[in-house]
Amino acid sequence: MLAGALACVERGRVVDISRLGLSIACLVAPPIDSTFILRLILAGDEVSVDVRVRHVRPGDGHGSQYLVGLEFLSSSYRLESAIDRVVAQSE
Repeated sequence: MLAGALACVERGRVVDISRLGLSIACLVAPPIDSTFILRLILAGDEVSVDVRVRHVRPGDGHGSQYLVGLEFLSSSYRLESAIDRVVAQSE
């Protein structure tokens, strides 16, 4: 068996976020249960996190084709702090 990696850059818009995961609006539909490293820019901080695709739904009609639900597979103080700042700013 050969191991490999695939790099793909797709931009998306964060629709909803919590310490457990997030929903993004994007133009591609990744396969359910696929895993990848997601690079987020939250409250000015760039954070990378391992995620798993939990669901894919039709888009919201505002330039996105799909709403994708992602579960965080790992966490860090830096990620949780950035999420807390984003949530606090939106309240």
